[in-house]
Amino acid sequence: MAQPKPRPQSNRASLGGFEALSRRKKIQQQDRAVPRPTRRMKDTLRGLVESMPRRMKAVIKLKGYLTKY
Repeated sequence: MAQPKPRPQSNRASLGGFEALSRRKKIQQQDRAVPRPTRRMKDTLRGLVESMPRRMKAVIKLKGYLTKY
């Protein structure tokens, strides 16, 4: 039986720099597409987190029924 010829290996070391640049460029594009949190967003999230204990107490008090929230 004849042995299959080995496939030529690409020189990955020479492609490494190009792949790293390409990956970095994709990350930069994604970073620009995602908006940075604004002060308004931060204030909204802070308010939701701070109100959670009060909301949980209301749910417990009403035994899981509807609350005003």
